[in-house]
Amino acid sequence: MFPSLKVTSQEFTIKGQIKSNDNEAHPFTSVFLENTNDATSTYGTVANDLGKFEVSVACGDYAIRFSVAGTRPKTLTIDARQ
Repeated sequence: MFPSLKVTSQEFTIKGQIKSNDNEAHPFTSVFLENTNDATSTYGTVANDLGKFEVSVACGDYAIRFSVAGTRPKTLTIDARQ
């Protein structure tokens, strides 16, 4: 599972598409974001049928966990301040 991420400036929208090693979309993957500096700032969404997701967040550093049935969760970190 390899997500691609894009953080847009000013709006802090995190969006991407989740794909397998074979470049196949991972539909309906759970996406959980936790602000690493403030555990009360958490967000979540589910990818659509094409594996695409989008979520708006407050400024901060985030750990993003992607989880789909039958696979190990994958966690990435990003800086949503740029």
